[in-house]
Amino acid sequence: MNEFPVDKSQSDKFVKIKIEKLNKFGLGNVKKYFPEHGLCYIDVPYTLPGEVSLIKINKNKSKKFLGTLVKSETHSPNRIVPNCVHFKKCGGCLIQHLDFEKYLNWKFELILSPISEISSQTEFKEILFAKTFSRRRAKVFVKKKDNLFFIGFKKFKSNDITDISNCIILEPKILKVVKSLEKHLNKVLKNGDNLTLHLNKIDAGIDVLIETKNELNYQQLNFFSDWAKHNEIVRISLKKKNYYELIALYDKSYLSLPNSNLYILPPPGGFFQATKFAEEIMVKSILHYLNSHKKYKILELFCGAGTFTIPLLKNKHKLYSIDLDVHSINNLIQASKDQGLYNNLETSIENLFKNPVENKFIDNFDLVIIDPPRIGAKSQFLKIAQSKVKKVISISCNIKSFTSDAKILLNNGFKLKTLIPIDQFLYTYHLEIIAFFER
Repeated sequence: MNEFPVDKSQSDKFVKIKIEKLNKFGLGNVKKYFPEHGLCYIDVPYTLPGEVSLIKINKNKSKKFLGTLVKSETHSPNRIVPNCVHFKKCGGCLIQHLDFEKYLNWKFELILSPISEISSQTEFKEILFAKTFSRRRAKVFVKKKDNLFFIGFKKFKSNDITDISNCIILEPKILKVVKSLEKHLNKVLKNGDNLTLHLNKIDAGIDVLIETKNELNYQQLNFFSDWAKHNEIVRISLKKKNYYELIALYDKSYLSLPNSNLYILPPPGGFFQATKFAEEIMVKSILHYLNSHKKYKILELFCGAGTFTIPLLKNKHKLYSIDLDVHSINNLIQASKDQGLYNNLETSIENLFKNPVENKFIDNFDLVIIDPPRIGAKSQFLKIAQSKVKKVISISCNIKSFTSDAKILLNNGFKLKTLIPIDQFLYTYHLEIIAFFER
């Protein structure tokens, strides 16, 4: 515990502390006693264990403080110079300042520790990591306020937007589009206008989805035609609430799957794996796991546009695939028909959070593949656990929800055989996980 002097006022106060550890969110963390609050926890971004730092305390929530680094008085031997000029300004990356090998060890421990506690016999594969400049999906924020224009990513714990002239995470073509949009949107947006741009890199170029609550008319958007020709734009769509409108289509919206002649058809702003690297590992791992003469009846939950569905159909398995997004399901059906794979596919549009698939229906299948959103799918895992299915492949990008969902299976006779961690979210605390359960 630290013994530095403390003022009575905790608001906007400068304090000297020594960082004790890097927490599960990638923030430096220390315990400190305050006379008014007792023992409290302080999180400080961009610090490392052992560093003595001068910080400003600016938030308090139930004995948890968030500190802003003012000055590092000592530096950890594991500190390195970040590669990105926007580090500390952009909230996308939090851990570029840590030696990369140490960073990978820290990230692997995030999943190793909680799972080892509940499943001692699990085989953990070596953590794999994507390269820089490989992320092919981006969510970019646009705002005009007081005649000032902002386009980029949000700062850490803030709605303020940091302009990005460079990014070591994004595919360069996405960054090029962001830069090219700045002058056009600055002209057409009014003070108070806000947009969110979903930019997905697919085969022929960039798929653009504009999400807004503001009224945009076609006169405002008339620059798109010439702009699209010079920026390899595939499609431009507009989303207001849950309504999608196609603005322009310039090329086919295919996304090829790695090492095959297969493809999916992502809807505007649709979900697919953030990097081709991770997608290839995941598809190969699933196909390898099912590498036998048996053709499985598979229930696929949260299937999206079919990243796993299409390869499994190609391998003659029968699938019943479910997702809430009607556009994803329609595009999955279209892609499977176009590639002559539809005969072994059934689909359904369901909200699996409100209406999880019942265990009696799950009994009809040999295997469940489930890839829920970041929050996990507790109610659906309970139904799977109550069913007679023998094999489950669970995919997640959230360690906390994955661990919680895994406990449900482990408490109901399943064993977690193998877990593969994939870092496709470099310099963050997010981790892609693919895990194989059997009973």
